[in-house]
Amino acid sequence: MEDRNFRNNITWTVFIFTILVVLAHALNAELFLGPGAERTFAGQVESFFSAGICQIAVPGFFMISAILFFRSFDIGMTAEKLTRRVHTLVIPYLLWNILYYLGYLIASRTPGLSAVVGERAVPLDAGTFLRAVFLYRYNYVFWFLFQLILLSALSPLLWFLLQNTVVFAAAEAALLLIIAKRWDPTPLNSDACFYYLTAAWFSLKLRQTREREAMRAGVFYRKGLRTRHSASAGQTLGLLLLSVVFYAVWHFTGNDLPLVLCRLSGAAFVWTAVSAAAPYAHPRIMESTFLIYAVHFAFVRLVTKSLNLILHGSSAAALLLYFLMPVLVLLFASLIHLIGTQLTPGFLALLTGNRE
Repeated sequence: MEDRNFRNNITWTVFIFTILVVLAHALNAELFLGPGAERTFAGQVESFFSAGICQIAVPGFFMISAILFFRSFDIGMTAEKLTRRVHTLVIPYLLWNILYYLGYLIASRTPGLSAVVGERAVPLDAGTFLRAVFLYRYNYVFWFLFQLILLSALSPLLWFLLQNTVVFAAAEAALLLIIAKRWDPTPLNSDACFYYLTAAWFSLKLRQTREREAMRAGVFYRKGLRTRHSASAGQTLGLLLLSVVFYAVWHFTGNDLPLVLCRLSGAAFVWTAVSAAAPYAHPRIMESTFLIYAVHFAFVRLVTKSLNLILHGSSAAALLLYFLMPVLVLLFASLIHLIGTQLTPGFLALLTGNRE
């Protein structure tokens, strides 16, 4: 029962983060309204969500990924875990990057579409192809997967950091210093590593707590008590307030450190809120979040730029389209899923890391 509840909480939380990502990329006020759009009502509303609340989504993805990796991990499982990540991360990453490159290659050479995609003729050469496939040149949102692949490869090293509290605290302090100073000396983003490592530590601590509770469960049940696994309302509210405080500090200082802590707290708030609400039922589309994430960016740009040709200058149209975009993306992803399961189920499985 506990595992089923945990998986259901994961499904709801990841779906919420996915919707926030779609909204983050659905900004259209500047396109529809031109210079000065940020001062309009539509621009301010979109900015409140896209530049504010929605920014907790990707940190949340990193944290969920760490929880799933380390929840039952020990060093003897390294080969098994990394092999699984090849199927769930690396293969989809490469395939989607190829598809996006081919899409831009064709669209940038097609009259009418080239203006919509906003690209001159995409080069057809080995260097461009390699940058597109391995460095997500034409699939910008997959920077997240690129970071996650790096973090997965480093997970055995992170595991050793997590075994000693002093070493873990030193690593966290080093990451926070790098974030505050904006150094980022490697291709691995320091904030991504911080989110991932922090969630991994909490995941291990929760596992140790579950193991202790399992050992004492007989005593608890004999006394008529029940062990608790879900977050309390106080914890949930505390994380929300903490996120607001960090946001205020960032607003006055402009430093990245409180902003990163704000997003960490915000993502944790969503997880605890879902856990406290304990939702049990969910529609099937909520399990297709990777597919939604993979297709949303191109779809959002195509729809937004196409409608702008007809509705340019309309603030109401911009705002309505902004809030409708998650629904439109869900419908589009459902259509892709339906076609894929009927015609090419094997290829769909490769594209989604066999998550469907």
